[in-house]
Amino acid sequence: MGDESDLTDARWLGGGRTPTLLRAEGIVLRDTADVSTDAIIEVLREQIDGYMDQWMPWADGGWDEDASRAYLDGEARQQTEWAYAIHDSDGTIIGVASLIARRGPGSLEIGYWVRRDRQGEGFATRAAALLADAALTLPTVERVEIHHDAANHASAAVPRKLGFEKVREEPREPVAPGESGTTWVWWRTR
Repeated sequence: MGDESDLTDARWLGGGRTPTLLRAEGIVLRDTADVSTDAIIEVLREQIDGYMDQWMPWADGGWDEDASRAYLDGEARQQTEWAYAIHDSDGTIIGVASLIARRGPGSLEIGYWVRRDRQGEGFATRAAALLADAALTLPTVERVEIHHDAANHASAAVPRKLGFEKVREEPREPVAPGESGTTWVWWRTR
């Protein structure tokens, strides 16, 4: 999936980071370090089999709950990844969205998942919009990217709706059962 830069070396960010709370109509994003890890894990646990295991290599064939807890608590992120719990207007946790510094200097990648019973309601799109806007306020960030497998049509809808530019297709070995082996790369620049 392109340049997998050392996640521990994000000095180019200059210590900058996005806000820990982001809001738009009908959606709130809270840094996962400020949300009950148990509550997020419960939602995640319900999504693994038959859904996330199709697209996420870490969810296929032996999900490591302890690793997920460390990530959500912020311990495993090393100041290079910011994860947010996605809440609806009632405060219900419906997914997670992240900004990740793994594409090299000047670029942050957006990742997201929304629980299967809330898909199609625009939460991933609104979360990605909030994260893109916040990321592009950082002085060292020139673009935000979304990478997904070509077979993941729900993920493809998000950058398309937000006006991201599809810049390339990358062949690669599938790493999860639902994948086609082609990654689509989209971005939005400052």
